[in-house]
Amino acid sequence: MEICQYATPDDAATAGAEFIYSRAREAIDERDQFTLALSGGSTPWRMLSKLAEYELPWERVKIVQVDERAAPDGDPGTEPCPHTKGIR
Repeated sequence: MEICQYATPDDAATAGAEFIYSRAREAIDERDQFTLALSGGSTPWRMLSKLAEYELPWERVKIVQVDERAAPDGDPGTEPCPHTKGIR
């Protein structure tokens, strides 16, 4: 395991997006699909915004929420991520 430190949250988000993009390309090339599991809330939003800028076949990408606060889309308890609207 490699532990990385970044100077700013934006740098960390960019590095995270680059890492996920690389793994997504590999998975799509090998298995024709990619599933990304993220915690809910606003924590991953900055990284998702960066990831949305990449050219990926988004119809082959599935993003799922994996924490105890998961609720169906449209539920008043959800915090919809504005950056996933362009990649759904």
